[in-house]
Amino acid sequence: MLKPLTLMARVLAIFTITIVQAQTSVSSNSMLCYISADQTQHKIGVDLSLAQPYTITCSYNDVQAEIPKYIQFACNNAVAALSVEINITNGTQEQKIQRDILVASGRKLYEIPVLEYVNDALIQEGKARISSITFSNSINTTVHLTEVNSANTSNNYEVRLNQVFSVDKTNAASKNYIIKSNAFKNVSINLYKTSGEFNQKILCSLSNGDNYMHFDELPLQDGKYVVVITESEVNPNKSSNAKTAFIN
Repeated sequence: MLKPLTLMARVLAIFTITIVQAQTSVSSNSMLCYISADQTQHKIGVDLSLAQPYTITCSYNDVQAEIPKYIQFACNNAVAALSVEINITNGTQEQKIQRDILVASGRKLYEIPVLEYVNDALIQEGKARISSITFSNSINTTVHLTEVNSANTSNNYEVRLNQVFSVDKTNAASKNYIIKSNAFKNVSINLYKTSGEFNQKILCSLSNGDNYMHFDELPLQDGKYVVVITESEVNPNKSSNAKTAFIN
């Protein structure tokens, strides 16, 4: 049995390591990648250029690790083509998962499925973990990488016309609200308070394909809203009593 002073010293040591890892600065290029120990997003703040890739080396403090379902990251409002390389190892075997991501103007959040692409032979003994993540920019632009996170839940939330869903404006930036369309459409984003009281209508245009809605950028006060998106005959480019926004 450990003596009280020895036990206290070990507890303090573990606590200190956890805090230091969670606040790792960009200069060390290190990140605590163990999901169960760290649920927060890691602030990165680095510019990715054609000649300047960025590698994160994962650390675990010798705890039992797990492969996350997703690696998520955020970029500033820019246009770029990123290559993300995720290296996985179980100590003896290695695997590389690589994805090309188009960074679009108006979209902030991106995610890459990881766990579903890991080889079964790598995870059989439960020792597989991410060893590093490298972000490379393949075109001659600069994009600002702001945050990186590992998670077991997706930040993509697909919604449909006439579907009723809720949005927390305070945390809206943590999700991609996506509405798919097979043609150009004018729509109304109808917002209600949680009490059921009508709040406002915002007119938008959908393009063909995936449309990303950024509730954190809409002219809304912080708080929770009930949302219904309906097709509208009103053109957002024409004068209207409703507020106007555009979905990318």
